[in-house]
Amino acid sequence: QSASIKSWLSIMYLGVISTVVAYSLYFFLIRTVGSVKQTLVGYLLPVFGVAEGALFLGDWSGVQWYIILLEVLGTILICGGIFVVNSGKPKTWSLSSVDAAKEGALDDPEDGKATGINAQERLDRS
Repeated sequence: QSASIKSWLSIMYLGVISTVVAYSLYFFLIRTVGSVKQTLVGYLLPVFGVAEGALFLGDWSGVQWYIILLEVLGTILICGGIFVVNSGKPKTWSLSSVDAAKEGALDDPEDGKATGINAQERLDRS
């Protein structure tokens, strides 16, 4: 038996359209917002999975009200976490002495030269 034309079109859609669009968006996000923020997209997968299941498959029919409430609360927590990560000023964390010297933490207050004095020693000296 051979596969129907509908089967072949479904395979082509899944292999070409879905995969190409998904990977194109994946690499676009990495290039524009960075890899860390791009990984936040993965947290939205369960949200869309539950929403599409309820919308297209009727997954919520016959489900207890508190299960639906828990899924809605989970969605709110996920979206809130993504908001918190994306809001605010980005922070850079570095333990290298080169970065500390750039910030002035290693500079001698008298002559402005990098001396290797850490911040606690600077406080003790003053």
